[in-house]
Amino acid sequence: MNNDAAKTFLSIILIGLLFAGCRELSFETPQPRGKKALSSIPKELHGRFLFAEEGDTLIIDASGYRYVPNNTGDESGGEHLGDSLIVKRYKKHYFFNHLASGDWELGILKPERNGDVVFMTFQSRNERFNDYITRLSTEIDIDSVVVNEEMRYRIDPSPSELMDLIRKGYTTEIRLVRIPD
Repeated sequence: MNNDAAKTFLSIILIGLLFAGCRELSFETPQPRGKKALSSIPKELHGRFLFAEEGDTLIIDASGYRYVPNNTGDESGGEHLGDSLIVKRYKKHYFFNHLASGDWELGILKPERNGDVVFMTFQSRNERFNDYITRLSTEIDIDSVVVNEEMRYRIDPSPSELMDLIRKGYTTEIRLVRIPD
């Protein structure tokens, strides 16, 4: 897959599929830190999922994912497990770590009993990003670094700190509805 397709997917999914203009945190290493990367994506995540608010589809299989905007049939945006996509599992959550511009960006999928999944990112939805960073800094140290002429805000939580941040609502959640086969 070429870099443009990966960047397109990343910008659509991880940096604001539904929340144009939002920014998110990044990580220096794949999360959760110290947990083993999966060699394939587990079967419970395989399938087609609809972003109900947008009409876009995410297709997940054992080797990665593909993104289909507005059911156009164009599945060119996606990524396969490898050096730039690492998936880890921890406490019933799947952590999709995507290497973009020298930093790891994180999408978290939590399967639900009905087959749907909740997609989470570390970004603010209902508050200004600076207010979000200020609020988050009361929970964890945040480093600001310039990566490719862009200011990035990084955190390096332990696995338990990462789960605490998720539980405390520092992620934005989007429900993905499973499309029956």
